[in-house]
Amino acid sequence: MVTIKKYFTTTQLKMIALALMFLDHIYEFFSYTGLAPILLTMLGRLSLPLFIFCTAEGFYYTHDRKKYIFRLFVFFLLMEILRYSLVYTFPRPDGFIIQNNIFGSILLTVLSIYCIDRLKIHKQGTKDRLLYYIILITIMPLTLFVEGGWFFIFLGIMLYYTRDNRLAQAACFVALCLIVWANNASIQWMMTFAVLFIMLYNGKKGEGYKYFFYIFYPLHIALLYILSVILYI
Repeated sequence: MVTIKKYFTTTQLKMIALALMFLDHIYEFFSYTGLAPILLTMLGRLSLPLFIFCTAEGFYYTHDRKKYIFRLFVFFLLMEILRYSLVYTFPRPDGFIIQNNIFGSILLTVLSIYCIDRLKIHKQGTKDRLLYYIILITIMPLTLFVEGGWFFIFLGIMLYYTRDNRLAQAACFVALCLIVWANNASIQWMMTFAVLFIMLYNGKKGEGYKYFFYIFYPLHIALLYILSVILYI
């Protein structure tokens, strides 16, 4: 039987996802120059699935889930304010609009998982169960307005509830990607290769960088956008 050696902690996977995301955003903000190769955004397709995977893992071990959800909500709002402020204050001549806010995708993913977990508890009262059902129903249309859409929310739920069987998790991940993107003309099918990193996950959290992503994400979006405006002019 072949044994796959596990290399990456959650922290290391996040850093890999950050690097791939940065490449993707270089293409997104500077594709108008004609100098950014499409390979950058093709590699970037692996980023969001890795973030969603790390989110599913991290949420399982989070001690205070409500605090985690609230923190994501705060950063989602701050990112919304930032992206609209940037576009209004420094409009790009071609009318480019910043679409990026990964906090929304992660927020709806963990909120969905939280509600499903609560509904699985038999001691929940009728009012509590009704509340969780209402939240889940409300989340459904909201998935259309977050980065990656419904696919990544569903992907996060799937990754969370298959985490006890890594082989089944990887198989479901690949199958879901192929079913959704196999006949699609876009390059989204590239995200399927994120399974290679998932299979090398060693089940450990890793150390440090707890708030690095929360700071790096809005900062790099702002810098890349402003630089793209300067270069466009």
